[in-house]
Amino acid sequence: MHHDNNTPPIVPTTVLELAPGSTDADWHRHPNGGGWIYREARVAPTAFVDKDAVVAGRAEVLDSACVRGHARIGGQARVAGHAEVFGSAVVEERAEVRDNARVGGEARVAGSACVRDHAVVEGAAVVEGYAEVRGKARVAGKGRVTDHARVGDNAVVGGRAAVYGHAMVYGDARVGGRAWVGQDAEVFGHARVEGAAVITDYARVFGRARVGEHARIAVSAFVAGHARVGGFAEVSGDVWVAGHAEVLDAAWVGGNASVLDSAQVIGRAKVFGSAVICGNAVVAGTAEVLDTAKVCEDAIVCGSAEVCGRARVCGHAMIYGDAWIAGDARVGGNDRLCRRPLWGPPPQGGRA
Repeated sequence: MHHDNNTPPIVPTTVLELAPGSTDADWHRHPNGGGWIYREARVAPTAFVDKDAVVAGRAEVLDSACVRGHARIGGQARVAGHAEVFGSAVVEERAEVRDNARVGGEARVAGSACVRDHAVVEGAAVVEGYAEVRGKARVAGKGRVTDHARVGDNAVVGGRAAVYGHAMVYGDARVGGRAWVGQDAEVFGHARVEGAAVITDYARVFGRARVGEHARIAVSAFVAGHARVGGFAEVSGDVWVAGHAEVLDAAWVGGNASVLDSAQVIGRAKVFGSAVICGNAVVAGTAEVLDTAKVCEDAIVCGSAEVCGRARVCGHAMIYGDAWIAGDARVGGNDRLCRRPLWGPPPQGGRA
């Protein structure tokens, strides 16, 4: 049916419902693309709004921005520059999409979030709160970036991963699976966080480090280099895990400890205090290394053994069973210690 310029167009019910109480007279077609525009919205004549797209509320589509497909812009949202919103994406509330950013699929950008530069938000991803996605970053799948979180550079957040709080993911980092990066944590460089891993508090994961499965990195811990943390392991405190080191299974590294080089902490082992595990050393089973003890070279501490105080275990030594190495003890070479304690002057507060 032909309508002259004084006849309001027939607006689909699905469009009218975007502005409850509105009538056909409150809507018009944009001359560049034919999309539906609400009377309080502002759309530049240079912008493009596709015939099935909608700009509702007090939203703004400015400059050379494009709204394509079945996309919807609402609330007081703003799309500007050369930005593109397409597919069935929604940009609403006070969100902003600008520059050359793209939001598509079934993605949602809301709150006071900003997607800018050449960033992409797609799939069923959500960016909300005061979050920012910038640079050439991509948020995809069912990824979620919220609160004051930042995703930038060439970073990717995908799967069902969540980045929240004041966390930052940048560089060429990848966060996927069901991982959580929160509070003031940072993931950057070429790091990978996946599985159901949690990076929280002020932890940093960077370099080419890998954190996966159900691992947890917290409280100012650093995981760097080519290090790997997985299983149900936890690394927390002012800890360094670096080089090609591995912390796996249900191991725990805390305090001010360091796990370096190609060392491994596995099983249910614990390393804490200011202990250092380095070289090709292995701490396994339910063994504990604490205080300022050091296990290095090709040494192995396993079973329920304990190395504490200022003790040093090195070479090809093996400490196992319920052995206890304390004080200023030095164990090296090819020594094997199973059930007898070996100690130097015990450290203050140590065993008698």
